[in-house]
Amino acid sequence: MSSWLGKGAWADAIIKYLGANIHTPHLGDITRQARNGGRFVFAVHPHSIFGVSALVHFALARLITRKLFHNLLDFRVLTINMNFVIPLLREYLMARGFVCADPQTFTDLLNRGISPVIVPGGSEETLFAYPGSADLVINKRLGFVREALRNNASLIPVYCFGDNEAVPVIRSDRYLRFQRWLQKFLTFATPIIIVFFKRAVPLHMVVGQPLSPPPESAGSFEERVVLYHSQYKAALESLFKNFLPLYGTPAEKSGPGIRFIK
Repeated sequence: MSSWLGKGAWADAIIKYLGANIHTPHLGDITRQARNGGRFVFAVHPHSIFGVSALVHFALARLITRKLFHNLLDFRVLTINMNFVIPLLREYLMARGFVCADPQTFTDLLNRGISPVIVPGGSEETLFAYPGSADLVINKRLGFVREALRNNASLIPVYCFGDNEAVPVIRSDRYLRFQRWLQKFLTFATPIIIVFFKRAVPLHMVVGQPLSPPPESAGSFEERVVLYHSQYKAALESLFKNFLPLYGTPAEKSGPGIRFIK
């Protein structure tokens, strides 16, 4: 059942309906390092409302994406533990290969040769998702960098153009105040959405170049975490700017550009 959903007509239909594309300009670097035993953590931006591109390529069409990487890599998408306490949603996520986002999971996956896929902005970033936005919650997100360094894994930045335009969102100052209050109560953000996907623009996921962890000579572990995080943000910004002219939506091209806001 899982294989049929992952590589058959179901996955193809979703990809075509959403106009979802994946671009791997650094495929050679990734596959070469994979053949030499390299470990990878894929960090996907933006979170948008549902992380549509990450959901499509690394979960619903995971086997198709594996084939793109010559079956040298496998993936698991990490999500918050709370999602696994909701009946039916829990069963669906487990069937699609989602796993809990915790340090032990990172280590277990990487030791098994599986690449964790993380969306660092989390639910908080959904409150900044609007057409043309590239506002990312990343300045305080060091956990995925720490786990990549601890496990000697390369970070791969991934940016998804068009993701913030895939789901209509209700925006107003009144709603935003309510969402902020609800976020404090629930500990995660809850954007007010109109629940359907639309084909307003195609989705273009661009997979960046692997970023190797800093060597031990670069300082203490925490100093290297900060350095790795800084290098990662620079690589992500470069990825966005380089591919915006090719794959950005009209709203993204006329927008304020990529911003690390929190």
